[in-house]
Amino acid sequence: MTARRTAAVAGLAVLLSAAAGVAGQTQPAAPAQVKKHPIDIWLEQCTAKDESTLGQTKCLGEAYEKWDAELNRVYKALAVKLPEAGRAALKTAQLAWLKFRDEEFNYLNALYDPLQGSMYRVVKAADRVDVVRKRALELQSYLDILEQI
Repeated sequence: MTARRTAAVAGLAVLLSAAAGVAGQTQPAAPAQVKKHPIDIWLEQCTAKDESTLGQTKCLGEAYEKWDAELNRVYKALAVKLPEAGRAALKTAQLAWLKFRDEEFNYLNALYDPLQGSMYRVVKAADRVDVVRKRALELQSYLDILEQI
């Protein structure tokens, strides 16, 4: 493995560790330990199998799809639990978030695309996953509150 690739893989490991740390802040903690989301566990296993840039990018692309599906599932479950006014407010907030997501992705493209080195493709893919992951976990936390009532 080249020094450049080793640095890229090490950078990705740091990024994924940081993302896992953020997950612990967003998800409810089990006694004495933070429960990882199944998609995070899947991503860790997938990226451990293939440390190449292509392998990492492929895993992150699949993780993005999984988080996007999770976000849609949670959104629908949350909408069902809300009264009509709450559903309307959720829809407005989600439409605003979708605009934010799109603009954030535009920014990530502007930030990473001019940079030299294949590791930036991996970092950009990880950042895109994190944007959607955060929103899915945020909506899940709202759903958790309603399910406790």
